[in-house]
Amino acid sequence: VMLLPHMELSHGTFGGTSNASALLAIKKMGYTTTDVTITQVGGETARIAALKGGSIDCAVVDCHTRMHAAATGYGAVCIEFWGAGAYNRVSGCHVEGGVIGISIANGQANGAVVGCTTADCAFEGIEIADSTHCAVSGNVVDGNGRTQIGFSIDGSKIAAVSNSVTGNVVRRPAMSGISFYRETRNSVASGNAVDIVAPDGFGIRVLGASGVAVSGNAIDGHGTGGIGIIVDKASDVTLTGNNIVNIARQAIQVINDKPGTVDNIAVVGGLIDRTAMFQFIATGGGRIGPNCRHQGVTGWSGGMASGGQAQGDGFDWAGF
Repeated sequence: VMLLPHMELSHGTFGGTSNASALLAIKKMGYTTTDVTITQVGGETARIAALKGGSIDCAVVDCHTRMHAAATGYGAVCIEFWGAGAYNRVSGCHVEGGVIGISIANGQANGAVVGCTTADCAFEGIEIADSTHCAVSGNVVDGNGRTQIGFSIDGSKIAAVSNSVTGNVVRRPAMSGISFYRETRNSVASGNAVDIVAPDGFGIRVLGASGVAVSGNAIDGHGTGGIGIIVDKASDVTLTGNNIVNIARQAIQVINDKPGTVDNIAVVGGLIDRTAMFQFIATGGGRIGPNCRHQGVTGWSGGMASGGQAQGDGFDWAGF
């Protein structure tokens, strides 16, 4: 939740739990009661109605209720730490519906999301955006075919550096289980379990990022899920000891379809069942550099020549 000076914040009754929550929120954000107007409105239904009617700026409501309010167009994020801050932690929460379940964003550092569950969020279950040194561990995202991205690490405005996604579970995302985007650097996805069933879905996606280590993850496509791991216009990516099974399209896809070279992509160890292939795409002036390699992958049927598919002519390696 983000408050700004001179906003009007509603709660239930003075002296009640929601009033105490309002006072704690104001203090946490560095304000006093002279900076924010606190208004007694009534129960949660009345507070949400006041929000929709525009008579108040924000309200204290139960997190679960907040997300169902969001699903009808009010409030995109249930739990959010936004703006410059450090060591904020979200632990043991459950949220449903809405657009984004839990967000640590826009200049946060050393934050954590631990032991939480989200379900049926429209866009992202848990996101770390434009923040550094944050840890996301032991969480469960139930996408149910609705949540587009289970876990997102995104550096679109500020470089997202040294973030980790470890030991989480993602079930049936509509698009991607775990995604690293844009200016995300030196980050980790390790020990996660991802179930994908969408034909166009990805277990783990690395798009435009660099220095990402993806290790020890279990990805199951259940016979319909599209791609296990996709490395798209990204360099310095290591895929180590991942088990990718029951994928309908490609176990691993490496793609660069824009001018420039991506390089230093390594696939080391792990299991890839023989029903899935590898695909390497270098088109549109894009090149895949010479320092790409694979080593000791169980199920790899002879490397690119017999176990994969190559499209385009932008290949500089001697035999991935």
